Amino acid sequence: MSLQNEAIRQDKERLDLEGSYYALLVGLFGKISGYAEKHLNVSFNSIDNLDIDQFKSDFKKILNNLYIKTQSSSYQEIVNFILEDEQNNTIKNRVNKINSLDNENNIINNLFYILATTKTDIKSYNDSYINQEQEVSLGKYIANSIKDNAGNRSGLIAQQNVGIAYESQKYNISNVAMLELSNIYNKTWVTVGDNKVRHAHRLADRKKTNINNFFIVDDEKLLYPKDMSNGATIGNTINCRCITVYTKVN
Repeated sequence: MSLQNEAIRQDKERLDLEGSYYALLVGLFGKISGYAEKHLNVSFNSIDNLDIDQFKSDFKKILNNLYIKTQSSSYQEIVNFILEDEQNNTIKNRVNKINSLDNENNIINNLFYILATTKTDIKSYNDSYINQEQEVSLGKYIANSIKDNAGNRSGLIAQQNVGIAYESQKYNISNVAMLELSNIYNKTWVTVGDNKVRHAHRLADRKKTNINNFFIVDDEKLLYPKDMSNGATIGNTINCRCITVYTKVN
C-alpha cells in the first residue's frame, strides 16, 4: 500500500471514532446554550465573568474518553505495523503510562483553544445583537446562535482530538519500542494528497526525519501532525488529515 493510500485509509478509519463523540459534544454545546440563555438576559459585561468550571469539567471527561477509546481500539494495529513480527509484553504497559500523561497535556491544550474560541464566538454574537434589532433577549439570541453552530464545532473538536490521540500513540509506541527493542525509527510526514491539503503541509509531504526530531512546518515545530505541544498554532493543526508513517532503520 502506498503512503498516500495509507493516509487516506487512516483518515477514513478515524471518521467512525469521530462520529461516536459527535452527539456528546453537540449535547455539551447545548448545555452552554442553556447557560447563556439563563444568565445573559439582563446584561453582558464579559464572558470571562461567567462560571464555566462545569463546562471545563464536562469537556475534560468527554475528551479523555475519546482519547482512551481511540488509543485502545487502534493499539494492536499500530503495534503490528510498527513492530512487524517483534513482540514485547512490557511495551503496552509503558505506552499506556506515557499516553496517560500525554493525553492530559493534549486535553489541556485543546481545552484552552475550545474555550477561547467559544468566548470569541459569544462576544461576536453579543456584538451582533447590539448592532441589530432583535425581537428576543440577548441570552436567547446567543443561545440560539450557539445551537446553530453546535454541529460544526462538535465535528471539528472530535476530528481534531481523535487525530491527536491516534498520532500521539504511534509516536509513543515507536519511542517505547526504540527503548525496549533497541530499534531505531524514522518518521515520514504524509498528506492525503488532495486539493484540500494546505500549502505548508504539501511542502512537508514525504519529509523524513529521526523519530525524536521535529518536523518544521510553516516555521513551526511539530512532532507529528496536529501536535500542539511545542506551540504550533491552530492554523497549522486544525482540520489537518496528515499522518506519520514510522519505518525501522536497523
